[in-house]
Amino acid sequence: MNRLSGFGLEVLTIAAAIGFTSSCGPTKPVANDLPPMSSECRSPVRIAVIIDQSTSMSTSGTAPAKAEDIRPLIDAIGGCGGILAIGFVREAPQPGLERIDFPQPPLLHAAPVMHEEEQAYEFDDRVAAFNQLRVEQADSVKSVLEKKKPEIDEYFRRIEDLLARPAAKGTDLNSALNAADLFLSEPVKGVGWQETLIVVSDGIDNRRNARRPFNSGARVLWVNSTSDDKVLSAYGATRFEALRAAIDDVVNKLERRGSR
Repeated sequence: MNRLSGFGLEVLTIAAAIGFTSSCGPTKPVANDLPPMSSECRSPVRIAVIIDQSTSMSTSGTAPAKAEDIRPLIDAIGGCGGILAIGFVREAPQPGLERIDFPQPPLLHAAPVMHEEEQAYEFDDRVAAFNQLRVEQADSVKSVLEKKKPEIDEYFRRIEDLLARPAAKGTDLNSALNAADLFLSEPVKGVGWQETLIVVSDGIDNRRNARRPFNSGARVLWVNSTSDDKVLSAYGATRFEALRAAIDDVVNKLERRGSR
């Protein structure tokens, strides 16, 4: 019995010594093991999608755009806040981009980091409070999407109707691109907006309306494997073969908290 008691005393003494040494050392942050906050955007987004509906697109080798291809942008913008605008290339300037907007959800503070002088239960309490905020933020985004569901459904019905129109015999591409650039350049509240232009077009314009300088600074994704490189270079565009591939790229590259 005495031998066991002595052994236990030695263990306690060693443990105390280790604890004393640790507490006397410099304070170093210990990263927590929370899952990444991949669903929280750092800033709202503006995305313009321009779809060429001219007859020349039938020989461009590009699949016709579908409303369902665009739907992932709704979930992405719903989680970030911002505006989606869709326009069409036809014989003449169109009456405006089809817009739908979403409020920016509340931003979270940085994730808790445990310090060596902090008790485990104290850190656990802070983590629990932080995770509760994350749940509330996710619920907030879900609530917005649910409340806006009738508006979203109507928006896509309108887009589907516009996509179902017969092909246009003329191509006023420049007017559509000018409208998209104006949309992406409009003054907005706050800073750091993420702005993207997706163009589905063969790059042909036979209406010869002037093309204004591209001022928004938005990232440009061009969907059409046969587009003239001169047209793409004027916008610093990245080429894609399919609309859904371009949209997936936009969604994956949205700047999010925890992604850096």
